[in-house]
Amino acid sequence: MKSITRQRLAFILTGALVMLAVVVVGVFLATGGFGPPAAPSPTPTRAAGSGTEVLPPTATPTTAHLGTDPTPLVTAPLPKSASAKGTLVAGFPTGVISIPPGMSVANSAIATEGVHMQVTLVGTSAASVGDVQSYFQSVFTELGLTASAAPSAPGTTATSYTRGSDSITVTTTADSGRTGVSVFAAFTAGKS
Repeated sequence: MKSITRQRLAFILTGALVMLAVVVVGVFLATGGFGPPAAPSPTPTRAAGSGTEVLPPTATPTTAHLGTDPTPLVTAPLPKSASAKGTLVAGFPTGVISIPPGMSVANSAIATEGVHMQVTLVGTSAASVGDVQSYFQSVFTELGLTASAAPSAPGTTATSYTRGSDSITVTTTADSGRTGVSVFAAFTAGKS
């Protein structure tokens, strides 16, 4: 009984940490990050004999991706909000979040409103923390998501993946020879 209670507590804490990580990533993205300040605009120069100010010549920007959005990770219509224990909930986006081989699903859920969908997945795996993280990194980078380390509690590894307004956070914890896995994702549906 104590083992089940400890597992539930671990999953609840992991879920709370995942939600915190998503908020931190959202704030980070919304504020433009913590990178160096943008370079100043070129200083205008006076064109010889024209009496007007002009900017110095710059390299021609490439337009390969101008006006094109990546294929949406999820499309409308979205499934209804629901949850499931011991299996994937109906409508779970397996085309985006595939389950590592040998992972046991404890619970999963989908919450939708308008064009927004949040997905949670909690489970365990016999694979190591590193192997589980590597699996998800391979799947998500193939879909064009960018990985970054996310804040996590001691003994926990968290990685966030983002593309446009979509984000997925994977949190893993080693526990008694198994790896606890928690996935939280937030998507904005594209048109189908």
